[in-house]
Amino acid sequence: MLKVKKISKSYHRKKALSECSFDLEPYQIMGIFGHNGCGKSTLFRIIMGILKADEGEIIVDHKILGYMPEQRSLLIDLSLRKQARFMAHLKGIPENECETGLLELSQLFNLRDMIDKPLKTLSKGNQQKVQLILSILHKPKILILDEPFNGLDHHSQKDLSHWIRSYAQKGNAVLISSHQLEHMNGLCDEILILDHGITMTQGHLKTIRENHQMYSVKVNADSNWKDLDQSYESLNAIESLIEYRFKSIQEAKKALQSFSKDKSVQSLHLEMVDLSELIHP
Repeated sequence: MLKVKKISKSYHRKKALSECSFDLEPYQIMGIFGHNGCGKSTLFRIIMGILKADEGEIIVDHKILGYMPEQRSLLIDLSLRKQARFMAHLKGIPENECETGLLELSQLFNLRDMIDKPLKTLSKGNQQKVQLILSILHKPKILILDEPFNGLDHHSQKDLSHWIRSYAQKGNAVLISSHQLEHMNGLCDEILILDHGITMTQGHLKTIRENHQMYSVKVNADSNWKDLDQSYESLNAIESLIEYRFKSIQEAKKALQSFSKDKSVQSLHLEMVDLSELIHP
């Protein structure tokens, strides 16, 4: 349905994307994860034809795409109904078809009572829902959502995740981005992790977690902490709080046991490192 082949893009000699590749199929939800500035929005703009890639190729089987940009672009003096009619006119959607779709979607996203109110009177979360409605009014087969969870409360985030799943189950393909990994968990079939435009890893989230799993041992010690077991290299030290990281739970527990024997140690804490922390900001 969508093939991205070795896409690269630079701004003033600074690399924004480097040979990014992936396939998106019907019924699939794919997530692009990375910190702000990693290249997610650049990638989406290239797919949509807003930007031109320096290298690479985009192959799209369907001409009908839906796109919700990270930077919202609503005509806030208009109502949802008027803006929907305006967008429908631009996309060649008949007015009766637009009205039917609008009523259905506004009901789905609990905006039926606000359909004729100026958008500037709506909350940020409801404006977000309006942006989503406008991006799917023409029933795209490929839907691209750039940071769709921004501005939504927890309940609305759950509702949106449920809707995205149901949309994909109808044979559509969904590509979403987020800088918060928890939004991908349980939603995406596959994720691609970008760091400064470079693809760090790609695959099922469970497999990625297993392959990049790390454990943190945090040691709170007194002023003599530099006398701790020198066979372990610390990641960082802030005053008397020192952190060590290990690739296996066995290594972490061994270090924990060693540190516990040191008289300078006041407390110890063992935890699994969140995957998002392993991606450089």
